[in-house]
This record gives sequence, C-alpha cells and structure tokens, in this order.
Amino acid sequence: MTCTADLAPPGTLEVEVGDQLRRIGSGGGNQNATPILIKLPLATWIEAQLGTNGYTVAPGARYLDNITAAAKLHVFDQVGQRPSIAFTIAASVPTAAQQGYTRTYDLFATAHASKDYGELHLDWNVGVDAWRVEGPVSYQAFTALAAAYAITKRLSAAIEPHYFSDAAPLAPRDVGAIAAIAYAVRPWLVIDGAFDAVLADQGSIAGLVGVSLAPVRVWRGR
Repeated sequence: MTCTADLAPPGTLEVEVGDQLRRIGSGGGNQNATPILIKLPLATWIEAQLGTNGYTVAPGARYLDNITAAAKLHVFDQVGQRPSIAFTIAASVPTAAQQGYTRTYDLFATAHASKDYGELHLDWNVGVDAWRVEGPVSYQAFTALAAAYAITKRLSAAIEPHYFSDAAPLAPRDVGAIAAIAYAVRPWLVIDGAFDAVLADQGSIAGLVGVSLAPVRVWRGR
C-alpha cells in the first residue's frame, strides 16, 4: 500500500506484519505471502527500513523472498496548502536459491507527498522500480494515491487506485485499486484488512490482513 511522507518520532521502532492471499487469474492459482517491514526513524528527517515479502507459497514455488533495505528522507512538513514531502531509496538483495524463486538485485526510488484536510488524509506516491540491475534491467514506473478517512478516533477507511507499468516477466502491468479498513486497538497497535483488485494484466484479486506495532521507544529526542 501507499506510504506516507510523515515519520514517527525519532527512536520509535515500528513493525508491520501481515498475511496476503492472492488469486491470479487465467489459471495462475493461489499465492500466499507473509510480508514484514521494520521501521526506525533515526532523526526527524531520516528513517531506516528493513523488510521482505516474506515466505511465499505458490504453485511450483516455495521461497523466502528478497530482503530490502531502505532510507526515507523527510524533506518538508505540511504547512498551509503545501503537503509534507519525502523520498525513499531502497535496494533489494536475493536470498538463497529455492524452488520457483528468481534471484535478482533490484533498486527502487519513490517520492511521497502527504496532506491532511480535516478528517481526510491523502498520500500520493510516484516512483520507478529497476528490476534485475545485474542485467538486463527492466524499469517499472508506478503511481498510487491513497485517501483515508477517519470515521472515529480509532476506525478509518481508505481507498487507493494504483498503476504500475509493464516490466514483464518479473513484474507485470498492474492497474487496480485497494480498499482497506484500519482499527487502532491501542495507540501503538493497529489492525487492518485490505482487498486489492488488479484489472490488468494478470486480473488478480488479493486479501491482506496485517498488524502494525510501535511497542518500543528505543530513545527519546530532546
């Protein structure tokens, strides 16, 4: 899903874990993955990230997917009509050779813009993925806009149309939308569920359940 341009207070360890089941059209079968993302703001302007799509099970494939390390640079806070702005640079490295797994080295660059309008929060991402940088490289441009509305102090709903250009065979074209709902059980614990419908090219549908935790303040800034 789309990422915000805003950062948590420095020293706040955040962990996002989930389970995703995707049904791929035209006889592609089911794919199950267990993504995880760990985030730690080092200062008000930079956040370190480490994540993976996790263990993936699909017809003829069982593997631990690539490990991704990233740095998000927060450039501007939102002021007046100006949104908050951030940029993320990420590198993805393969794990061990496994059944049905394509080992590649990948790079990603994303620009983020976020803005609040009362109870409505908007996140816009645009960027490019460079798949298989060891060659031959396949470039994939993408954009996504998420609109989240706070129904209550704890409950929110969001919708996110998205577009990814074609970078087959590693990453097919993706034109679709995500609908999601999130509930804050505690200020540090959020449970969410999402439904992703991809209209082209693979015609897949996916369901995702996840948990976001910020249980530890590693240090406190002044």
